[in-house]
Amino acid sequence: MKKLLLFVTAALLSAVSYAQRPYGSIDDVENNPYLKQRMVRETGNLQLPQNGFTPKRAMRDVVDGQEPIFDQPDGELMLMRRSGIDYLPVWGTPAPADYTEKGTYVVKGTDGCYYFKNIVTNMCNGGTWVKGTVDDGIIEIETGQISCQLWYYGTLYTYFLFALHEVEATGYDWDGNEYTYTTYDIDWDMDKIMFRIEDDGTISSLDDQIMVGAVQSDDLVWPGYGDINSTFYPFDETPQTLPENLQMDSYILAYSPYLSDVSQQQVQGAIEGNKFYVTGFSAHYPEVVAVLDIEGDKAVLKSNQFVGVDPQYSTLDYLVACTYMEEEDEWGWKTIYTYETEQTEFAYDAENKRFVNDTEGFVLNAGTVGISSHETYLLPTFYYFEEKAAVPANPEWLAFSAYNEEWNWGWAQFYVYPNDVNGTYILPDKLFYRVYLDDQLLTIDTDFIASYDADPTTDLPYEYNCYDIVASGTMHVLYFCRGGFDRIGVQAVYRGGGEEKVSEIVYFEEPNGIRQTTEGQKVEHVTYYDLSGRRLAAPVKGLCIQVTTMSDGSVKTNKMWMR
Repeated sequence: MKKLLLFVTAALLSAVSYAQRPYGSIDDVENNPYLKQRMVRETGNLQLPQNGFTPKRAMRDVVDGQEPIFDQPDGELMLMRRSGIDYLPVWGTPAPADYTEKGTYVVKGTDGCYYFKNIVTNMCNGGTWVKGTVDDGIIEIETGQISCQLWYYGTLYTYFLFALHEVEATGYDWDGNEYTYTTYDIDWDMDKIMFRIEDDGTISSLDDQIMVGAVQSDDLVWPGYGDINSTFYPFDETPQTLPENLQMDSYILAYSPYLSDVSQQQVQGAIEGNKFYVTGFSAHYPEVVAVLDIEGDKAVLKSNQFVGVDPQYSTLDYLVACTYMEEEDEWGWKTIYTYETEQTEFAYDAENKRFVNDTEGFVLNAGTVGISSHETYLLPTFYYFEEKAAVPANPEWLAFSAYNEEWNWGWAQFYVYPNDVNGTYILPDKLFYRVYLDDQLLTIDTDFIASYDADPTTDLPYEYNCYDIVASGTMHVLYFCRGGFDRIGVQAVYRGGGEEKVSEIVYFEEPNGIRQTTEGQKVEHVTYYDLSGRRLAAPVKGLCIQVTTMSDGSVKTNKMWMR
């Protein structure tokens, strides 16, 4: 059951992001308005080819045999800010938006050509370059070049660059009623997309009515990504860098992204002169360097430190200092609003190499106009870390579902913390956990975890993942494929400072022990709810509530984590 639900979720995500068409031939879809609309809604294919259409042989000759350009071409590399209107498919509907703070790289090649990286702003995952020739200040980019190529859910997708023009198309709502909508289709008469090089180095589109878009290789339909009126401007900001030969030490960053639990992670930092350099705190940009200016017993992180170009959305990203406001509604739900400030100030303890802010924070932000954060660090503290032997904190149980013979799986959900018993951070890469069944240490293998893909072991690494083992920060979920036990426990193991120390064994507590749901009583029905109490048709990705009603009328409620 779990695997089927996960497959459906994966398929939907794939459909939203990059279009596929498992619906039969073009004629099959065109002749059935309901099937056509289902395809449009579910896959994001916003424009079907016309009835009986097959791509022109000349155009097929253009796209066949093309090879993507992944390596940066030789020449002058220029980071450029870009503006225009971009399109993104949102639940099968093309959604336009103005933008001014996106960017990309352009190479003025040694061969006299210009090369554009990720020329379609919202299809930049592939990191692909397209080539344009130059004549009298005009750049001509031939259509049919590969603009994006990437692997997605085990399938290689190739997208070609074309000029597209606006067209009216027919759609059908869920009741079969016909309606028209505006979309884009390939402009077969345009074999080149042209830009002008201005005197100041700006590169601007020659036709602000034509969309620069990408179409899918197998059927040449538009999946909904493209740009209109693109303009590229010279951009001279550069990311912060570390001084040459700077010796970095281990520090811990502790912060509260939602003003609730404190997150901690290891970073690298160094104090040189009146500056504190820190890196390794961002999952988005592992190499980003933040700089704090030390002024006596305080240090400040100044706003708008440039980071780079976002690898997925093309935004120009910055470290932005922020403050926040917390608001609680009548039902007790809290909302946190963040606001840009000029700087975030830290109390600086030079003796202990400690930087503390307990009122503000900073964000990794898209642009400099307003807060649109990729990552949020509220109430941040940086402190020097020295690895020592330590007893790890006890795990905590969240939920358990006994093995079900009909489904052939059960699950255990618990927290393992990268902290010692005193709350001090410990290194996740030296943290493990063990499972005990009926007081016996379990060897993890495919007899217990069907998809386990490593050597049999009693000690699972804190960050190990496979199909049936989920490690999401402190949250851990095991989907096991057999029963036959009445008691299950978890123990944390830490091998820091050259020693091995263990926590207590923490057992899942249930008054009558663990029993398979198919023994004795029958499950009458199972329902699922989100954390707001709304009923769900099926478990959704993340945390939800499972309510199981048994044949004797008793009800069992569990929190469960689906992936």
